[in-house]
Amino acid sequence: MNHTISRVAAYPLNANLARPFNIAGGGLETVRNVAICVEFSGGIAGWGECAVLRPTTKLGQSEILALSAKIQSLLLGVPGDDWRVP
Repeated sequence: MNHTISRVAAYPLNANLARPFNIAGGGLETVRNVAICVEFSGGIAGWGECAVLRPTTKLGQSEILALSAKIQSLLLGVPGDDWRVP
């Protein structure tokens, strides 16, 4: 049975790391990522995470949250087995 996307929501995902994460460009003691929930008609939901690691990633947490709000309307009603954005 094919279900369509009925809701897309993004949430700030802030967490302290158990140990600092260090790379050549610097280190992190906390992450400020974005959790994304996609809900389908019929009650099925899937979760994902958008990792933010400035300056490696171009966008920061606030920009990803704003972008997810803009693209939500593109995803509503899309069949779950047609995962490519129209």
